Amino acid sequence: EQKDTRKKKKKKRYMCGHQALVQEKELGLKLEHPVRQGLIKQLDQAESLWLNCLKHFGMRAQDSSILLGLRPLTPKVEKQRIAQLLFESIGLSGAYVSDDCLLAMYSLGRMNGVVMDIGHEVTFSTAVLNGQSYVPSTVRCNVGGAHVAKYLAKMFKATEGSGEENKKQLTPNQLAYAYDKIKEKHCFVADGQGAEMKKTPIFDTSSGVGTQGRKGNKASFRLPDGREIQIGGCAELYQAPEVLFNPALLSSEQAEADANYGISKLISLSISKCPHEIRSELYQSMLVCGGPSMMPGMQRRLQKDMIAVMPPSVSSSSSKFRLHLPPHRGHSSYLGGSIIASLPLFNQIKMKRSEYAECGPSLVDRKCC
Repeated sequence: EQKDTRKKKKKKRYMCGHQALVQEKELGLKLEHPVRQGLIKQLDQAESLWLNCLKHFGMRAQDSSILLGLRPLTPKVEKQRIAQLLFESIGLSGAYVSDDCLLAMYSLGRMNGVVMDIGHEVTFSTAVLNGQSYVPSTVRCNVGGAHVAKYLAKMFKATEGSGEENKKQLTPNQLAYAYDKIKEKHCFVADGQGAEMKKTPIFDTSSGVGTQGRKGNKASFRLPDGREIQIGGCAELYQAPEVLFNPALLSSEQAEADANYGISKLISLSISKCPHEIRSELYQSMLVCGGPSMMPGMQRRLQKDMIAVMPPSVSSSSSKFRLHLPPHRGHSSYLGGSIIASLPLFNQIKMKRSEYAECGPSLVDRKCC
């Protein structure tokens, strides 16, 4: 974030994406995140991100329509503020906002089911009935991929070189980015920590090298400053994802509140809030999506844990439940949205500029899910 002093009124200029992270220290930038726990906290920053996306794809706002996926339980006033920004500030031709979980279910080609979306900072589970989100079934747990990366950093806190020297070379944001990438590329979910502990030693935090890892499991990671650390065979790579299943591992008040709501319990909790006559169908169409769901071992662990919390009438037969983790699950909402936006129906359901001029921001309440 930089300030343009050439005008009388100070105007903020934004640099978006990886370029801002790399040049943070060199240009003295202040990095900010406009989205927190799935909600847009800074609309002016979000506007810059969307304008940057339009520019990247060579699109003119006045000739473009977009479909925007929002987290479940987004307040109406928030949707109205977004609609106002899209039409009045950016000047789009058309727009539509929908529920992320609903879009993810569309990617599976189904009208009924239950979706658990493991996000960056929060995880939601909600049922979809007859092609619409069933709001009473929506539950949340305030853990996500960011918490896995932070817990990984906590255990690896002394790994990159000699500590103080590293602090001078990398900014906190760059370190957070590095741990997030380690999580994406190398973390995996274990069946049970006891079994994995016998195979994999704790990371050697004094040298930054796991010297007794499993044979053939050597791996390294290049930090933003160009240095490499060895991470192959490190127990932290499967210990960190445990925060998703046991939020009590996080030392925070919110973690204590969510201690009984690991992600394994969310889907069953959502289904329990649905009408009895539809529950059997929902158990046969359970979708897990979101970036953290891509970690190897996730499906095996979830299926094992969920059987333990399902009603005996369901868990007694594998034909009565089905857990979907498709290859595209990291982008399920995007894929579902692209399917809807490509249909002729989209031109009928989207908010149009002329309609917005007549109705104002309240149009989003009438036309969008």
